[in-house]
Amino acid sequence: MIELLLASASSRRKELLDQIGVRYQSASMDIDESVLVGEAPRDYVLRLAREKAQAGIEAKPDMLVLAADTTVVIDGNILGKPENEQVASDMLRQLSGSAHQVLTGIALAKHINGKVCIEAQVVVTEVYFSAITENQ
Repeated sequence: MIELLLASASSRRKELLDQIGVRYQSASMDIDESVLVGEAPRDYVLRLAREKAQAGIEAKPDMLVLAADTTVVIDGNILGKPENEQVASDMLRQLSGSAHQVLTGIALAKHINGKVCIEAQVVVTEVYFSAITENQ
C-alpha cells in the first residue's frame, strides 16, 4: 500500500482528502515563498508546488508526496497572503466587482528506480467577484 504525504498544513487540503477517503500524513514544508524577479504567476505556483514536493520526498523518501500552492492573480499581479487586516481589506476592494484568476500548482513526487520523479501541473480557475460595499 502506498502511503501519501500531504506536504502542507492547509486545513482545506486536508478536508478535501478526508472527503474522498484518502489516508495520508501531513507535514508543512518550510520553503521560501518569495516571488522571483520577473516570475510569471503560473511559473510561481508551479515552482512552489515542485519545491514543496521535493522537500516532502526528502523528508519521507518512501512515500508518495502530494504538494500544492495556490495564489490569486488580478491583472497579471500576484496577490500574496495579506499580512494584516488592512491589507486584506485592500485586496477585497481590489477584487470587488471584477474577474480574477486562482492558480493552483499541484505536484506529485515519488522515488522510482532510485530517482526522484516529480509530475506537476497548474490549474487555472476564473473567478467573478461580486461588488461588495464597505460595510460588507
